[in-house]
Amino acid sequence: IGIFSIVVVSFITIFLVITRVQVRQASLAEVNGQSQYLLQELQYYIGRASLISIPQDTPTTTLELRMPDLAEDPTWITLQNGTLYLQQTASGTPQPLSSDKVTVSDLSFIRRANTPGHDSVSIAMAVAYNTLNVEQLFSESLQDSVARVSAASFDSGIYPSSTGLDLGSAGYPWLDIDNDIWFSGDKIGIGPANNNPQAMLDVAGGMHVSGNLGIGTTSPASLLTVYSNPTSYIISNPTVTTSTFVIRNDYDANGPNQPPGSIGPTLLLQNEAGYGIGDIDFQTTNQGTSPVQARWQAADDGNYSAAQIFYGASGGQNGTLQPRLYVGGSNPAIGVLTLSPSTTLQVAGSNATVFVGSASLPGCLEMGNSDGSGGINYITVLNGVLTATMTKPANCQ
Repeated sequence: IGIFSIVVVSFITIFLVITRVQVRQASLAEVNGQSQYLLQELQYYIGRASLISIPQDTPTTTLELRMPDLAEDPTWITLQNGTLYLQQTASGTPQPLSSDKVTVSDLSFIRRANTPGHDSVSIAMAVAYNTLNVEQLFSESLQDSVARVSAASFDSGIYPSSTGLDLGSAGYPWLDIDNDIWFSGDKIGIGPANNNPQAMLDVAGGMHVSGNLGIGTTSPASLLTVYSNPTSYIISNPTVTTSTFVIRNDYDANGPNQPPGSIGPTLLLQNEAGYGIGDIDFQTTNQGTSPVQARWQAADDGNYSAAQIFYGASGGQNGTLQPRLYVGGSNPAIGVLTLSPSTTLQVAGSNATVFVGSASLPGCLEMGNSDGSGGINYITVLNGVLTATMTKPANCQ
């Protein structure tokens, strides 16, 4: 009997030990299985996220992810009463990720920046078997780091969280926006495939400005206001043989002596210094190395009017401009090769000659009576004989 009792007690002891081991193994397997599942789920959602929307380097128990799919955006993973929950969209219902057989504690999410790569999330948590039986108690601590894999995509506007934030950096600049705005060093190209801008702003194609445009000024007073000191502007196209600057007005009207600027296009050269000179110069050869070859000048005559003077170069590479034609302003006189005509028309120069007509066309002078009585005289010449008559000859048409 004694031996039998010892054998029975031994078997019972062995059975209890085996049972305790099995219970312990079951709790361990549950904790391990749940831990691996939770890590896989976190890796799945973090890897697919467009944006990790939690503060950088600051622990939090709630992970917010912005997802490319509207049906999943945003996605929250948070801890409530020992259970890890997943909620997708603001109206979505939180779904448990961990089972009721385990409890999750000490959860922490920390976003780590990895410029210029994708951000990552450092994860820490503890998973324990959910039991009051001390023999089944088992827990393990988990730590992992998961990087976002997908490129960022957005379904709404992008707004900075505070002022003074930069978009890109000198070491990691943006390449383009929608293949239409390109960045190259300190230059910006606008237009499809304009990815090699040659100026600070290089626009390929047309440009529309609805308000006033200022170049060299922040307060343009008209549709186009250009200011610089010294003043110099160049309109050039080196790829063609001609360049045309067009000022067009599409208003159609007839009639002489209209107020300036009221009908048709007007080119205004304005000197606001009180009085002065305005020039239109023509440089026809050796651009930038020789003086101008011709000039049309408006010179203030001190009487709120301006004389028009036409200059031509004297010849040679370094020839100087000489007056060729003078048209008075307040003094209605015309001078050829003189700036101070003493009569209504004066032709100066060492070989002053006036030719009326041509070798094949008749020449005729029409002159009013010298006493101002209104009569008209017609003067013609034939074979050296000068004829004056008040009857208009047939060749004075």
